[in-house]
Amino acid sequence: MVKVVWMRARSRGRLRLARSVRFDEGARVRVAPGARVVLGPDVRLGPDSRIEAVAGTVRLGAGTALGERAVIVAHESVEIGARVAIGGWVALSDVAPTFEDVERPLRKQPLRHAPIRVGDGAVLGPHASLGPWTLIEDVYGGAAAVTIINALRAAQSLKPYTGATDATSIKNLIIDERRRALFVEGFRNYDIQRFSLPFNPAVGTTYPRAGGTYGNTVCLPLPDIERVNNPNVGT
Repeated sequence: MVKVVWMRARSRGRLRLARSVRFDEGARVRVAPGARVVLGPDVRLGPDSRIEAVAGTVRLGAGTALGERAVIVAHESVEIGARVAIGGWVALSDVAPTFEDVERPLRKQPLRHAPIRVGDGAVLGPHASLGPWTLIEDVYGGAAAVTIINALRAAQSLKPYTGATDATSIKNLIIDERRRALFVEGFRNYDIQRFSLPFNPAVGTTYPRAGGTYGNTVCLPLPDIERVNNPNVGT
């Protein structure tokens, strides 16, 4: 609470935030003269996260959470809806360099800026990066999500989904639909990590025909040449 009061006083009215806003250790908000930052009820800024309003407005809706070391930079407008989950190390910046003149270094070319908008309920995974002109509409849920999925099923002459439409059921439905629709396209490993899915077969299960057991590896092994050239890399 003391930190909230101190930040509000230091910004001289440029920072507006609800009493229920939470700042984790190292979280910072800097608002330049002429800019504005608005933090809604129950917003949480994670450890070492940062909001830099150089100009324009940064607005975070109620219940939005900014992950560890996530960064928001605004020169024009960054609008984040309600209940948005922004993962660790995510970067949102509405300004980027131009590169029209191929003979000039990027640092000497003018910057371009345009608004960023993220709709209610969106989830930005760790290390995501959003730049100018980014628009993520409100996340579909419930009946709307089922309508989209059933349209994709109808295109393949499959029966429509008629089950529950609560958040957990929809999430499980999407995971299962991705498993089927994206079969052998290289997405399953990412989904296992993204959604913390259990291994199948389970870790420790014996191979059906040869010796050995299934492990918990979710990345490709280093090539032998890399191990030979880097003996300290470990096993």
